[in-house]
Amino acid sequence: MRTIVPLLATLAAAAVALPCGPAKAASPSKTWVSNAGFNNVSCGAITLPCRTFQQAHDNVGAGGEVAVAGPGDYGPVTITKSVSIISDQAGEATAQTGNATGITVQAGTADVVQLRGLTIDGALGTGSTGVNFRFGAALHVRNCAIKNFQGGYGILFQALVPAELFVSDTAITNNTGTGAVAIYVTPQAAQATVAGLLERVTIAGNNFGIFVTTSSATVNMTVTESLAAGNAFDGIVAVPTGTGPVTLMVERSKLVGNGYGVRSFGASATVLLSNSTVAANTTGLQSAAGGVIGSYGNNNIDRNGTDGAPTTSYALK
Repeated sequence: MRTIVPLLATLAAAAVALPCGPAKAASPSKTWVSNAGFNNVSCGAITLPCRTFQQAHDNVGAGGEVAVAGPGDYGPVTITKSVSIISDQAGEATAQTGNATGITVQAGTADVVQLRGLTIDGALGTGSTGVNFRFGAALHVRNCAIKNFQGGYGILFQALVPAELFVSDTAITNNTGTGAVAIYVTPQAAQATVAGLLERVTIAGNNFGIFVTTSSATVNMTVTESLAAGNAFDGIVAVPTGTGPVTLMVERSKLVGNGYGVRSFGASATVLLSNSTVAANTTGLQSAAGGVIGSYGNNNIDRNGTDGAPTTSYALK
């Protein structure tokens, strides 16, 4: 009897500690959006999709995927975790913004965000920004169209932490008005390194094309097999505002019909040109305040109003 009583007490205590309700269901690893969806469902099956990107994002587990089931406008979204938002052969999936930002990335410092096959359009109003990256380890933008942001940015890469930007097979167009920039890289992460690769990107009909600036961060970016055409001011410009160095490698690319093809401003700005064409711009190349434009001797710089010239040359190795 002395043995049984303590045993019963132990069992009773364990029973009290047991949960009295059902366990919370795990977040699905994949959620869906559709024009026919509703935001009061889990979105975890293609037959029960959500109506908006935001609801599908909120319901999916970290590291998961938001998939598009068909064409539609799925509204703006703020991303707070590793996630992929994917539209593959589902028709045009749009994040119309009205007066807001289309996609805001405010994730963890180790989080990777992927956007693929999306149209981010500011045409419904005076949309401020297509994609605004603030926090995260990396942003991948692939096979997207970002357009019609008046006085704002196609991609605003602020990077308040060390981060990487990858953009490929994407068109960023018609972002016009005072201060509008197609891709604006302006890291705020002091003494950090920010890297990027822009590959097969079309930057056309904007106010500024690719604009890179920093105060104290180190920026290393490569632009390859890309086109900057018909931008009112710069095709590509590097303008560090402090001691943080900016190095842009531009290879196998075309800078055509812009106000300036390439500009490099400031002693910590370096733009390197390899196997690229700078033609039919008002000014082809311009450097100032110690900015460097380096050429590997295999570029076509011709038929600009003023061609300009590289500040230094490098031998191919």
